[in-house]
Amino acid sequence: MVDYLNERYAFQTRERQVQEEDRLLRLENDQLRIAVKNVSSKSKFNAHLVETRSEKKSNELVGRFRQQTQAQTEGLQILKEQYERIQQISMDRVHALEEQAARANKKWQESERRRKLETEGFVRDVEMMKRKARVYDEYMHRVKRLVDQGVIPDAGLVDVEPVKQQVEKFESELDAIISNRVAE
Repeated sequence: MVDYLNERYAFQTRERQVQEEDRLLRLENDQLRIAVKNVSSKSKFNAHLVETRSEKKSNELVGRFRQQTQAQTEGLQILKEQYERIQQISMDRVHALEEQAARANKKWQESERRRKLETEGFVRDVEMMKRKARVYDEYMHRVKRLVDQGVIPDAGLVDVEPVKQQVEKFESELDAIISNRVAE
């Protein structure tokens, strides 16, 4: 039970960490999205300026504009690739944690199944011991009856009452153990 609680606590801690990482990645994604929008709006503004000046200095500014556009496109491409990598890393982490949670759940279920099987076996063993104790008790009563009737000579046989009390005590202890074990 303690292992289960430890596993559960560890799983919850890992889940909180993943949620925090996911939140941070989402914030970073939002910041990147804003940066992309800013770069895009700057690009549009620069393109408009270049167009108005292109009438005066068409040859010179067309070259500069092409360079700026290429640099911004490369910047956007880099941002896009980074965003895709971050998104893929996040998805991989989520998938790994889901698999880990499934494995932990399966392990817990298997240990629970084993515990139940062990309890059933223990209960069967105790029931068998109780049946044997009853058989021995009956056997002792028969022998005592035969001794009392004089069929069998009393050759220093053990007094049946103390043994019977021990058997009854043993049965009550077994019942207590069974009830405690089944309650778990």
